[in-house]
Amino acid sequence: MIYSIFGMAAMLVKKRFPGDHELYRRAGIMLPLFSVMNLLTVQGVYLLYEAVPMGDCSVQRSMQWWVTGFACLASAILTFVNEAGLGWEKWKAAMMETDRLQSAYQKSRLMSLRRQLHPHFLFNCFNTLSSLIQENEQEAEKFLDELTRVYRYLLKGAEEQLVDLGEEMKFIDAYLYLVKTRFGPALDFDIRIDSADETKKIAPMSLLVVLENIIYRNAFSKSEPLGIDIRTLQDGSLMVTNTVQPKPVTGDGPDRGGRAGRPGRQIQAAGQSGNSHPRDAGKPVRPHTPHRKKRAVIMKFSRPLKVQILGFWLSMPFIVLAYNAILYPGRFLTDWRVWTFSWPLIYGIGIVSWYAHIQYDHAIRRQFPTLKETRKRILYKALTNPLIMTPSVLLIFWIYDRWHILGYQMHVRDLKWGYLIGLAINLLFDTLWEVLFLLEKYRESLQEKTLLEK
Repeated sequence: MIYSIFGMAAMLVKKRFPGDHELYRRAGIMLPLFSVMNLLTVQGVYLLYEAVPMGDCSVQRSMQWWVTGFACLASAILTFVNEAGLGWEKWKAAMMETDRLQSAYQKSRLMSLRRQLHPHFLFNCFNTLSSLIQENEQEAEKFLDELTRVYRYLLKGAEEQLVDLGEEMKFIDAYLYLVKTRFGPALDFDIRIDSADETKKIAPMSLLVVLENIIYRNAFSKSEPLGIDIRTLQDGSLMVTNTVQPKPVTGDGPDRGGRAGRPGRQIQAAGQSGNSHPRDAGKPVRPHTPHRKKRAVIMKFSRPLKVQILGFWLSMPFIVLAYNAILYPGRFLTDWRVWTFSWPLIYGIGIVSWYAHIQYDHAIRRQFPTLKETRKRILYKALTNPLIMTPSVLLIFWIYDRWHILGYQMHVRDLKWGYLIGLAINLLFDTLWEVLFLLEKYRESLQEKTLLEK
C-alpha cells in the first residue's frame, strides 16, 4: 500500500513535468516529497509498535533516524532507477527508428550511385563497341552479347534489394570482360570466390560501384597495370583490394569521395553470413577498412562533469555526518573537535575515491557505449565499484583507530555501517549518472534521426 502511494505521487509529478529536460525539476520535487513521506511512514510504524506491543520486542527509538535515512536513500535510488528505465526505453525506440532511417538513407544513396553509373558506363561501352566494329566484327559481336548481359542485370538489380553473391559475380565477370576489352593489359584482375559463399547475399551492383571508383580514381597503363583483387574471407566478408596509383580528379564521376579506390576495402555480405545479424538484411553493403595496426593507447584522464562535481560537494556533508555518528555516537553533535578532525580527513580520502570512481565510470562508458551494452555496463560497475570504495572505508577507520583520535577504538559494527553507507551513496549516484548517460544518448539519437529525416 505504501509503495502504491509513492508510485501515485511519482506519476503525478511525471505527468506535471514530462519532458526529458525536466529531470532535475522532477527529482527536486520527488526527493523532498518522498523524504517527508518516509519520515511520516517511519514515525507511524514506531507509534504503531509502541501502541500495540508485539511480544518481547522493544521499540528502539535510537535507530529511528538511521531507518529514516536509509528509507530516503532507497526512495532516491528507486526514483533514479525508474528514470533510467524510462530513458533506456526511449533510447531503444529512438535507435530502432534511427536504424530504419539509416537503412533507407543508405539504400537511396546506393540507388543514386547506380543512376550516376548507367550513362557514364554506357557511353564508354558504346565508344569501345564502335572501335571494335571497325577492327574485329566477331569480337564486337561478343562484346555486344556481354553488354546485353550487363544491362539485363542492371535493369533487374534496380528492382531487388539483395541477390546471391554468385549471381553478382556472374555480372561482374561480364562487366570485367567489357572493361578488359577496353583497356587491355593495363588492367589485371584476380578473383577468388569460395563456392560456399556464393549463396550469401549482397546488394546488387555494389561491386560495380566499387570497381568503377577504383578504375576512375587510378592511373594505369600497359607498363604500369592496375591490379584488382576480389576474394572472400573466412569471417564472411568480401574484400576488394587494388594497387594505388592515384591520378588528379577532374569533372564528375561516380562517388566523388573516391573511397573505393583505397586499398584493403571489405564488403560484408549480408543475410546468410555466420557473422551477420538479421537486421542487416536489406541494407546495402558499406566499404570499411579491415584490420589496421593498433597504436599504443595512452591512458587519458577524463574531466569530471559539472553535475558530478556538484554531486560530490552535496553528498560529502551527509557522509561526514553519518561517519561522525558512527565514530562518536554520543558526542558528535556537541564536541567541535569531532568535526575538526573529520572534515579534512574524510573529505581528503573521499575526493581521491570519488576521482578514481569517476575515471572508472568514464572508462566503462567508452568501452561499452551502445544501447545493447547497457546491461554489461551496469554489471561491470556493480562488480568493481565496491572494490574502489572498500579501501577508502577501511582507511578512514584504520586512521582513527591507529592514532586513537579522540579515544576511538574500531569495532566490526562500525565497519559494517560505514561500508553500507558508502555502498548506498555509490549506488545512488551511479544510478543518477546512468540516467544522465541514457538521456544524453537518447538526445544524440534524436539529433541523428532529425538529420536523417531532413
